[in-house]
Amino acid sequence: MACFISIHSSTYPYNYKVNLSVNPNDVNTHYWVYFNYFVLHMFNRYLGLPYELLHIIGPIFNKKIVMIKPTQKTPELELDLINDTRWSLHKQSPDKYTLLVFYRGLHCPVCKKYLEDLKTKLKDFSNRGVNVIALSMDSEERAKKTGKEWDIESLPIGFELSEKAARDWGLFISNSISEKEPKIFSEPGLFLVKADGTLYCSAIQTMPFARPDFDDLLKAIDFIEDKDYPARGSK
Repeated sequence: MACFISIHSSTYPYNYKVNLSVNPNDVNTHYWVYFNYFVLHMFNRYLGLPYELLHIIGPIFNKKIVMIKPTQKTPELELDLINDTRWSLHKQSPDKYTLLVFYRGLHCPVCKKYLEDLKTKLKDFSNRGVNVIALSMDSEERAKKTGKEWDIESLPIGFELSEKAARDWGLFISNSISEKEPKIFSEPGLFLVKADGTLYCSAIQTMPFARPDFDDLLKAIDFIEDKDYPARGSK
């Protein structure tokens, strides 16, 4: 939902509008908007930058990570796979769920081990009615190199996830600290999406370590289906 907020006063003479894809009734959203405006006002007051210019550069500060809550509709997602096909989330028709595993990229040895483990459990997920995909912000070249060098030949691999899409899913973004890393990439995230397109559960990380274990996730899915256990954390 778009949230447009204008501020009028003698102290803040310019109408500052912020477009946020979040709930405008969320108190955290309001705090974020007013914080952004305060920063821009300081630029005007102490650096003399006109509000007209600040209105243009304002979105630079507006990079809030949006959290998708369980039971909410997930963002649309469409991207290419390394097998030269096109994948779209809204076109998936799993019996139960779609499992999206966001990984950091070719440079990450922890991701290699994690996805190779996932590949060995694809049949287990399929037997439970779960479609699986792994995806990253890697380029086509890097993603296809990943497919060749890692033991993941049967795992669907999506590439060139945009920074905007990564942020829409609430992923954390990192800059490179070595030549092996791409200039910018997302940190890991795991999302279990129901067949109706709503989020059931997720795990989002700022580091490559200590990710959810796939055996534990399989057991959790068994429990969820056996007990008709509802999604939690939606409040």
